[in-house]
Amino acid sequence: MNHAEELCDRALELSNGGDSAGAVDLWNQAAALGSARAVYNLGYVAESSGDITGAKRLYRQACTGPDPYPLAYYNLSVIAMNENDLTYSAELAEKAADLGVQEAAFNRAQLALWEEDLETAQHWWFRASDLGSETAAYNLGILAKQNGNLSDSEEWFRIAAERGEVEAMNDYAVALRMADKHEEAQSWYEQAAAGGSTNAMINLGDIALLNDDRESARLWYEQAAAGGNEQAAQNLAWLQSPSPPQNVPSHKHKRHRNYRQPETSGTESRPADADGDDRTRPMPSAFCSMCGQRFADTDRWCTGCGSDRHSV
Repeated sequence: MNHAEELCDRALELSNGGDSAGAVDLWNQAAALGSARAVYNLGYVAESSGDITGAKRLYRQACTGPDPYPLAYYNLSVIAMNENDLTYSAELAEKAADLGVQEAAFNRAQLALWEEDLETAQHWWFRASDLGSETAAYNLGILAKQNGNLSDSEEWFRIAAERGEVEAMNDYAVALRMADKHEEAQSWYEQAAAGGSTNAMINLGDIALLNDDRESARLWYEQAAAGGNEQAAQNLAWLQSPSPPQNVPSHKHKRHRNYRQPETSGTESRPADADGDDRTRPMPSAFCSMCGQRFADTDRWCTGCGSDRHSV
């Protein structure tokens, strides 16, 4: 390891220990030795302090030379996105994705969705999935299902589920149950429910009803309703009515969401070395995942198929 990298590693330790000033001093020393990683981190410090102009200058510097720092392209792309310079943002995202930044490939797909260019979005979801994105794999599964490619959609749901995408676990379980693989489906439903999927909780409740276990169904519906699922609240009311019909609610297994974004809380560019994951994500897309119809900002129900915007 060269001296500049040693300085960067020590700076990281100081930064994680709360000594920001000491970290900046070491990053400056490493930057003077030509470290693009150090310049990048100085850019992130500038951005975090609100100095966007200084951050952009440092990120651009980290992109130059024989070994450009990939995340510098990504953070410049995010800044361009926030400044509504979407063409430049897409160009930078492509460069970052080509250098292996998973989030950049995913954001490039989202930029394509904003342009209603599903073919380009699919291309970049493939790239993001190749880089390990569970959310991109899930979106490819939704797209395949919308196109009627059920075997492809099941495979993408499996990949996404095995990577930890909770809603993919639910959709993969649906596919398994339709193939009469009930035991395996049950396991994936339970994993999805444990991960917080209210859709999986409803499906487990529906299965309990099919098995005449109304108490278990009630518990699953209550848990899903507590998680904010409106359909679960309707099912619970149906179940608790004085003389509920004997058939299971007909909505069962019709749960797909709009193309998903990574479940992150951060809204800033990604730091090079920080603990945790603060990647930036664009706004969610506004397309019905059941039929592909675009929602207007005020639409609650899909004008193409009637699906509830908040439950599909």
